[in-house]
Amino acid sequence: MIILSKWRNLSLPAQASLSLTAYSFDDRELSSIPRVLERSKIEQIRIEDVSKDKDGRAGRQFGLNSEEIEKLEKSLDLRFLADRKGDVIIIPGWFFRGEPSPFQSLKNRLGRWLPPDKERSYCCRELALHGDGDHSLEITASNDEDALFKCALHGGQRHWFGAKASKGPCHRRP
Repeated sequence: MIILSKWRNLSLPAQASLSLTAYSFDDRELSSIPRVLERSKIEQIRIEDVSKDKDGRAGRQFGLNSEEIEKLEKSLDLRFLADRKGDVIIIPGWFFRGEPSPFQSLKNRLGRWLPPDKERSYCCRELALHGDGDHSLEITASNDEDALFKCALHGGQRHWFGAKASKGPCHRRP
């Protein structure tokens, strides 16, 4: 799970910073975060271990400056925005650009229906303390690690205990 801390220096966007605090029982999840950041060409990052959370999950905090935030947004095709209190909101890149959802069928210029972007489609599912949760959402990602990272961001924003990403669209449970 990745929890987005508040923005700093909102009145000076060029000096803004963002803290990502990740918690997990699985060290492989925590160790995948630097690889995602490296693929995003992020060079200046502060990394420090933090105390375990109330559920006993190990924690690590990653600090990004404004330039590095932009690189991460571009790489993951999302935007981080701050509300009036400074809490971070995640907006999918396609929405921010005013484009239709990649999960909807679209008509191309010839009037033919195009299928959703199944190649990059992942189901981000809530994990509860004991098993699967009730919520899910579809995300797009270039690879499995990016999908897990984006899913953890969305799960943290929604106050889920945990999140997992699996290739393909979400299917409703009976």
